[in-house]
Amino acid sequence: MNNRNSHNNTIRYLACGGFSAALFGLNFLLGATLSYATGIPGLSGLITGLTTGFLLAIAWLSLPYFGTATIVFTLYCVLAIPTVLMGPPGIYKVAVGLFSGLAYDIFALIIKNKKLHLLAGWTAYTVVILILTYLFFVLLNLPGIEKFEKMVIFLFAIFLIEGWIGTLFAKWFFNKHLSKLDLIQNLEIKS
Repeated sequence: MNNRNSHNNTIRYLACGGFSAALFGLNFLLGATLSYATGIPGLSGLITGLTTGFLLAIAWLSLPYFGTATIVFTLYCVLAIPTVLMGPPGIYKVAVGLFSGLAYDIFALIIKNKKLHLLAGWTAYTVVILILTYLFFVLLNLPGIEKFEKMVIFLFAIFLIEGWIGTLFAKWFFNKHLSKLDLIQNLEIKS
């Protein structure tokens, strides 16, 4: 019995790692290109809200357990350390990933309405990202703070709305196409 739980946890962690890698690859290709091209930190959020909202929802629907978003987004932020995703390069991103993923997990679990729980998770996630990213910009005197401050409310609104759209699309896509796949059904971990 204990061996089976260990095997299930290994599969879960590998799946979370796969979601993290896919999210990083997609966001780096699309989002980092935008930030590098414009020189505005955080501008990647104009695209990555949609992709992150979509993939975090798919991960959570595939692995509906506390810790899924925390693991996926923390690993994502580890990969993002040397890039402009989530702001200028730096290890501070790991804290942003940990706490925003935790906020997603908490709200996705405590909201009992299954139509709204992932939207609530995304909303909490977005608020935590905004607060922590801004806090680290100020505390660490990161480059680009002036540009970030001028656009922070706009970027927050776009990121939030795109994430809601990505989440709703993910729920539709998951229910219509993915939930019936053996791979997804095998990800369910029995306690």
